[in-house]
Amino acid sequence: MLLPNVEYFDLIRLDCEDVKVGLSRECKRLANILLDRVASDHRTCSKEICAAFEEIRERCRKEPTSSEELIEMIRYMEEARCQGMLCREYLKYLLDVYQFSPEDIRLNSEVLTWRKRIYPEFDANDKVSIKLIYA
Repeated sequence: MLLPNVEYFDLIRLDCEDVKVGLSRECKRLANILLDRVASDHRTCSKEICAAFEEIRERCRKEPTSSEELIEMIRYMEEARCQGMLCREYLKYLLDVYQFSPEDIRLNSEVLTWRKRIYPEFDANDKVSIKLIYA
Protein backbone atom coordinates (compact mmCIF):
# COMPACT_ATOMS: atom_id res chain seq x y z
CA MET A 1 0.00 0.00 0.00
CA LEU A 2 1.57 3.27 -1.08
CA LEU A 3 0.95 6.43 0.88
CA PRO A 4 0.87 9.66 -1.07
CA ASN A 5 3.65 12.15 -0.45
CA VAL A 6 1.28 15.09 -0.47
CA GLU A 7 -2.37 15.09 0.58
CA TYR A 8 -4.69 18.01 -0.22
CA PHE A 9 -7.56 18.96 2.07
CA ASP A 10 -10.03 21.84 1.74
CA LEU A 11 -8.07 24.21 3.99
CA ILE A 12 -4.55 22.76 4.19
CA ARG A 13 -1.91 20.86 2.30
CA LEU A 14 -0.34 18.00 4.30
CA ASP A 15 3.16 16.78 3.39
CA CYS A 16 3.41 13.09 4.42
CA GLU A 17 7.05 12.44 3.49
CA ASP A 18 8.34 13.08 7.04
CA VAL A 19 5.66 10.80 8.48
CA LYS A 20 6.61 7.97 6.11
CA VAL A 21 10.32 8.36 6.86
CA GLY A 22 9.63 8.47 10.60
CA LEU A 23 7.44 5.37 10.45
CA SER A 24 10.07 3.54 8.44
CA ARG A 25 12.80 4.41 10.95
CA GLU A 26 10.65 3.36 13.89
CA CYS A 27 9.82 0.04 12.24
CA LYS A 28 13.52 -0.62 11.63
CA ARG A 29 14.32 0.29 15.24
CA LEU A 30 11.65 -2.05 16.59
CA ALA A 31 12.73 -4.83 14.22
CA ASN A 32 16.31 -4.47 15.49
CA ILE A 33 15.08 -4.70 19.09
CA LEU A 34 13.27 -7.93 18.22
CA LEU A 35 16.31 -9.31 16.38
CA ASP A 36 18.52 -8.52 19.36
CA ARG A 37 16.06 -10.38 21.60
CA VAL A 38 16.00 -13.42 19.30
CA ALA A 39 19.81 -13.37 19.14
CA SER A 40 19.99 -13.11 22.93
CA ASP A 41 17.61 -16.06 23.32
CA HIS A 42 19.70 -18.02 20.82
CA ARG A 43 22.88 -17.17 22.71
CA THR A 44 21.30 -18.37 25.97
CA CYS A 45 20.10 -21.57 24.33
CA SER A 46 23.56 -22.19 22.85
CA LYS A 47 25.21 -21.74 26.24
CA GLU A 48 22.73 -24.21 27.76
CA ILE A 49 23.57 -26.73 25.04
CA CYS A 50 27.30 -26.33 25.69
CA ALA A 51 26.72 -26.76 29.44
CA ALA A 52 24.68 -29.92 28.80
CA PHE A 53 27.41 -31.35 26.58
CA GLU A 54 30.03 -30.53 29.22
CA GLU A 55 27.94 -32.44 31.75
CA ILE A 56 27.70 -35.37 29.34
CA ARG A 57 31.47 -35.28 28.82
CA GLU A 58 32.12 -35.27 32.57
CA ARG A 59 29.74 -38.17 33.14
CA CYS A 60 31.37 -40.08 30.28
CA ARG A 61 34.78 -39.72 31.90
CA LYS A 62 33.63 -40.70 35.39
CA GLU A 63 34.22 -44.37 36.12
CA PRO A 64 31.39 -45.93 38.12
CA THR A 65 32.29 -47.48 41.46
CA SER A 66 29.26 -49.74 41.87
CA SER A 67 26.89 -51.71 39.69
CA GLU A 68 24.10 -49.22 40.45
CA GLU A 69 26.28 -46.38 39.18
CA LEU A 70 27.15 -48.46 36.11
CA ILE A 71 23.47 -49.06 35.30
CA GLU A 72 22.67 -45.39 35.86
CA MET A 73 25.60 -44.36 33.65
CA ILE A 74 24.48 -46.70 30.84
CA ARG A 75 20.93 -45.31 31.00
CA TYR A 76 22.20 -41.75 31.02
CA MET A 77 24.49 -42.36 28.04
CA GLU A 78 21.68 -43.95 26.03
CA GLU A 79 19.52 -40.91 26.74
CA ALA A 80 22.37 -38.49 25.98
CA ARG A 81 23.01 -40.10 22.58
CA CYS A 82 19.41 -39.40 21.57
CA GLN A 83 19.37 -35.72 22.44
CA GLY A 84 18.68 -33.53 19.43
CA MET A 85 20.11 -30.16 18.61
CA LEU A 86 17.97 -27.37 19.96
CA CYS A 87 18.04 -23.82 18.64
CA ARG A 88 18.66 -24.79 15.01
CA GLU A 89 15.61 -22.86 13.87
CA TYR A 90 16.90 -19.75 15.67
CA LEU A 91 20.23 -20.13 13.94
CA LYS A 92 18.74 -20.67 10.48
CA TYR A 93 16.68 -17.51 10.83
CA LEU A 94 19.44 -15.41 12.34
CA LEU A 95 21.95 -16.38 9.66
CA ASP A 96 19.70 -14.61 7.16
CA VAL A 97 18.89 -11.45 9.11
CA TYR A 98 21.46 -10.85 11.86
CA GLN A 99 25.13 -9.97 11.91
CA PHE A 100 26.81 -12.12 14.55
CA SER A 101 29.62 -10.83 16.73
CA PRO A 102 32.87 -12.84 16.75
CA GLU A 103 31.90 -14.23 20.17
CA ASP A 104 28.52 -15.39 18.81
CA ILE A 105 30.23 -17.03 15.83
CA ARG A 106 32.59 -18.89 18.18
CA LEU A 107 29.66 -20.00 20.36
CA ASN A 108 27.66 -21.19 17.33
CA SER A 109 30.69 -23.13 16.07
CA GLU A 110 31.10 -24.75 19.46
CA VAL A 111 27.43 -25.76 19.58
CA LEU A 112 27.40 -27.12 16.05
CA THR A 113 30.56 -29.18 16.51
CA TRP A 114 29.70 -30.65 19.91
CA ARG A 115 27.91 -33.67 18.51
CA LYS A 116 30.96 -34.64 16.49
CA ARG A 117 33.30 -34.02 19.42
CA ILE A 118 31.21 -35.97 21.92
CA TYR A 119 31.21 -39.27 19.99
CA PRO A 120 34.78 -40.21 21.04
CA GLU A 121 33.65 -39.64 24.64
CA PHE A 122 30.74 -42.01 24.09
CA ASP A 123 33.08 -44.59 22.57
CA ALA A 124 35.47 -44.34 25.51
CA ASN A 125 32.53 -44.67 27.88
CA ASP A 126 31.31 -47.76 26.03
CA LYS A 127 34.75 -49.35 26.45
CA VAL A 128 34.72 -48.59 30.18
CA SER A 129 31.19 -50.00 30.51
CA ILE A 130 32.08 -53.19 28.63
CA LYS A 131 35.26 -53.60 30.68
CA LEU A 132 33.32 -53.24 33.93
CA ILE A 133 30.45 -55.48 32.82
CA TYR A 134 32.73 -58.33 31.75
CA ALA A 135 35.30 -57.90 34.51
